[in-house]
Amino acid sequence: MRLWLTISILSLAVAVIFNASALANAPGGTVSSTSVRIELASSVPEPILARIKSAAETVASRALEGKTIQEAEAVKASLAQAMEMIFNETLSGFSVETLEIDIAENAVVKMRLLPSQPAIKRVKFEIRRPAGLAPYWNDFFENRLDMARGEILSLISGVPVSSARWSTEIVSSIVSDWLKDKNRFPGFILTPNATIGEQTLITLDIRTSSDTISFVFVKPRSTTMPSLLLDRLKFDLASHSEFIVGLPIVFAERYEREIVDYFFNYLATNSQTDKFGLRYDIKPTFGKNTVIRTLAESEKYSAFARAKVSVDREQRNPDIEGHFGFFPGPKTELFLETNFLPGPLDIQMNAGAGRRFGNFYAAGGWNFVDDFGRVWLDWFITEDIIISYEKNVSDIIDERNEGSVKFKAHDYFSFDVVTDFNTKVWLRIVANL
Repeated sequence: MRLWLTISILSLAVAVIFNASALANAPGGTVSSTSVRIELASSVPEPILARIKSAAETVASRALEGKTIQEAEAVKASLAQAMEMIFNETLSGFSVETLEIDIAENAVVKMRLLPSQPAIKRVKFEIRRPAGLAPYWNDFFENRLDMARGEILSLISGVPVSSARWSTEIVSSIVSDWLKDKNRFPGFILTPNATIGEQTLITLDIRTSSDTISFVFVKPRSTTMPSLLLDRLKFDLASHSEFIVGLPIVFAERYEREIVDYFFNYLATNSQTDKFGLRYDIKPTFGKNTVIRTLAESEKYSAFARAKVSVDREQRNPDIEGHFGFFPGPKTELFLETNFLPGPLDIQMNAGAGRRFGNFYAAGGWNFVDDFGRVWLDWFITEDIIISYEKNVSDIIDERNEGSVKFKAHDYFSFDVVTDFNTKVWLRIVANL
């Protein structure tokens, strides 16, 4: 603002001086327009050159336009000296090597400028993150900007350090336009402020501009690990999930891979991971209330305990089921399974082998108590919906086979809709321990 005020005052003085000394009613054509051609001894950013050219055109037009060609010729030498003085005084960081004025109806001012040294050669970033955002994201922003350091430097290199009085605003604007164009950080507004030097410091004030994550819920699931063990994993993950609270939702969606990798890096150091050979699949659903779905499967063991209560069912009710298995090879399980049935009292002992095929699990085994073979089939549609089939689940002929659809409502509770494929369909409530 001060630059333009200075130029306006000086250019107005030039116009007054030359109007007073002009020859009244001199014959000849009139200068109707002016243009400026600038040559630089070394390159500078285009917006810097545009500002210089605009300032030069303002001064030239006020001094020349409206004068007769004879009047303009008479004052050309004095005008060249005055314009050189103006630019040497107001556009610090540049000196006028040569200045020529071609007087005509369309007058042309030709200037050769020499940018002074030193100039911008390096750039450094300083992040001022919003309150409430985890320190992790400071490093994230700085790392992403460091990766683009060369690209940003190419946009502002060559700006003379001594021009900081008027070029700081332009340099900040160049960086701001670059940030908006790249949209590297959606959901944030980054306001750059430049401190010009050979190593220019770009301070970035960051604030959110869209809906943010306010709560994170961790939802663990497993087909091989008991819920009691998953509960510990849930609280461990929940304590590490605070790092995404306060993030814009659109930003979290853009950098989902970064967030998932953060959880993977933590889980790789979790004591349970190596002890039980756990492998994870993490699926976040971002929103104001974000859900981190974590499927944890062991490559070493399989264990669970279940208490089943069937509604309007007399046989095999309740049913306390226990299962333990180990994996001698990838996706292949050897297991022992027991069912304790208090009313009427009955105990079943099964041994078998199973194998996983993507979302399917198939197993076969033998019931040692009732002396017949058994088959288990599971289809995991999602982590919360499972379709199952069991053959020879009971020694009662009409109830030997069961099909069910399981709906997991909670870490510890689920509901099964069950049929014996004959006439009965019932609801089973299951406590998963």
